Amino acid sequence: ALSDMQKSEIHQIHVERIMAARKARKAGAEKEELKEINKKYYQKIFKEILTKEQIKARKAGKEKTKK
Repeated sequence: ALSDMQKSEIHQIHVERIMAARKARKAGAEKEELKEINKKYYQKIFKEILTKEQIKARKAGKEKTKK
């Protein structure tokens, strides 16, 4: 489970991501450019906020739902 601090940090990153995507769309960005924006912000979440245990648990949960 995420701590309150992690939740607020992730929320802030998502707000920044949405704002960046809106700005890019208004400037006429292509789908690939929007993917790059999303990738940048999701990498920030996974590298800076989530712990290794949280990433492992998320991965295990994903594999469980595939079966």
